[in-house]
Amino acid sequence: MARTLTLEDLVSGYGQDWTSGIISEHLDRVEALGGRIHVAGTGRMWVAPAKGGVAIPVLCSEIVAVYTEDGEISGRCGLPALVEDGACDAHQAILEDWRAQSEPEAIAWEREVAAR
Repeated sequence: MARTLTLEDLVSGYGQDWTSGIISEHLDRVEALGGRIHVAGTGRMWVAPAKGGVAIPVLCSEIVAVYTEDGEISGRCGLPALVEDGACDAHQAILEDWRAQSEPEAIAWEREVAAR
């Protein structure tokens, strides 16, 4: 018999400090599991379990390098997420800069990356 996914199953450790929370990428699953998403006055997001309990922070899900005792791995940012794009302050700024660039700037960036 298959086990039913719970809100607690979405909680994990992320980022350089292995911060416990739910990454913003999973917010659609949170709502499907009955969790409620709340936004603090700071713009940061939290998940409240449907039946009460401890609020769970929503964390930035952008992919970053995480350094461990065994070397570098790819992981998720893990810093507190803002409501706009579900990213931390720094990744939010990067996303806004990307959207603000012109089409020629985007093409030049793509060509530069492809040439590496």
